[in-house]
Amino acid sequence: MTEVSIILMVGFGLLLFYAFASAPRVGPTGVRPAVTAYSLVLILFFLYFFFPGFTHVVFDDSQFYWASSSGGAESTALTTAVVIGALLVFLTSYRVAWRFKRSAPVMQEPPPSGGEYLVCYGLIGVGVLMKLVFISQGGGLDTTIMRSSGGVSEALNLDPISSSMNSVRTLSGIADAAASWLVATSLARNRSRTRAFLIFMVVITITYSTAGKRLFLIWPLLVLLLSVHFYLWPLRMRMMPVVLLLTFGFGFVSLMARVYLPSSFSGSSINLDAVGWSQGSLFRFYSNSLEFASYELTAHIIQHSDRILSYFGDWVTAVYRTNFEPLLFAVPRAIWPGKPEIFVDYGHAVTASVFGMTLEYSRFGINATIVGVSWGVGGLAGLVISMALLGWVCGACDSKYLSLARPSVNQLIIYAYLIMIMFHFFRQATIGWLFMIVIIQQYGLIIGLVLIRLARPRPSTTGADLLFTRGNTGSRRRLLPIDVESDQNLSRKGHRTRSNW
Repeated sequence: MTEVSIILMVGFGLLLFYAFASAPRVGPTGVRPAVTAYSLVLILFFLYFFFPGFTHVVFDDSQFYWASSSGGAESTALTTAVVIGALLVFLTSYRVAWRFKRSAPVMQEPPPSGGEYLVCYGLIGVGVLMKLVFISQGGGLDTTIMRSSGGVSEALNLDPISSSMNSVRTLSGIADAAASWLVATSLARNRSRTRAFLIFMVVITITYSTAGKRLFLIWPLLVLLLSVHFYLWPLRMRMMPVVLLLTFGFGFVSLMARVYLPSSFSGSSINLDAVGWSQGSLFRFYSNSLEFASYELTAHIIQHSDRILSYFGDWVTAVYRTNFEPLLFAVPRAIWPGKPEIFVDYGHAVTASVFGMTLEYSRFGINATIVGVSWGVGGLAGLVISMALLGWVCGACDSKYLSLARPSVNQLIIYAYLIMIMFHFFRQATIGWLFMIVIIQQYGLIIGLVLIRLARPRPSTTGADLLFTRGNTGSRRRLLPIDVESDQNLSRKGHRTRSNW
């Protein structure tokens, strides 16, 4: 089976290369953009499946570390075949959705008003202040950083953050929303770009120091990359090798910061020789970490899907508890005093199965990805339906927003949010997970965007602010408010997107 595993892994790599190389072309010059929902899904396939699977095959290490009972050459071959099938369904569905593309309307945004900038800087100031209050109330910067590591926090017996302080941290996302809007607007207007970028970097750095999770940086970084692509210079698919290297670099640096900074503040040291999965190697410490355990966990789910579902009782209960019960988290405890302290997801059952514990004592959920969750809950049919849905939604989003030669800042922000949703849907394909991660944990960001939007003055309806055309009958028809500084979009209004594959 080793030869079969090698052949399948080579085929997987070639399929990924073809998928990247055949990305849809957009615009009159036929650019293949690198920042899309499509490319993000391919990157996740590479990071979560090809990279860890390839290392297992290359190092002839068919025995898994995390899911040790699910290793072996036969398991590796079967898992790779399932992942290849999932990728093929995604590519087919995406391609079909692209052929039914509908272009987004051309938005003629007026220049940002003084009120919008006032609200933006106000939100940044208030949001940063809330982050600093969170750090202060949490015992200072050193304690906040130490608390970001579960091991250090448990070893030092640090008090957990109160629910009120967690709410403050979440609400402080108004600063992330405002800083992202500011950097996108500055790049779109070609004004004060350096100042906006510095403010953006300061805000997201403070955000990472308070949360210790990279998930809170996904949307702001997507806004930045899309702004660079649409307003500064195109980020083409041929830059993907550099993008993958930067992704690895970002993941490595951020993980090392989350591990070594708390350790240094606590005065402890990390002995890699004592860490089982690292074998004394810093590279293996990163490549064999839980961050890249999705390949092993998918193999475990394929072999033990019935056992994982049994943690919930039955299939119906599993679907309810992972997709609909978490929606009740939004109900205030004052209305529902008996509301559970935690809500479980499919990843919690996977954790319980891998580490041999009960579901109630599974304190964290492992990201089983859309491949593992879909197979575990619905088998082959569930996998096909989920991947087809993901491909169709990604294709619909990309074809709509990439049809614009120069989207408005508001359209760009929405597109970035949709890509973020696709990112989280890939990592854990349950409604409950999406609700918790893109709504509950992001309500500060959502509030900030809504407030900036409300600060925009309504367009005038007087003569100079309206664009009129004459119809066939000679009557004058009012079309859209127009911004004279962005009227270059008008020449692209009738532009049709190329879709050469």
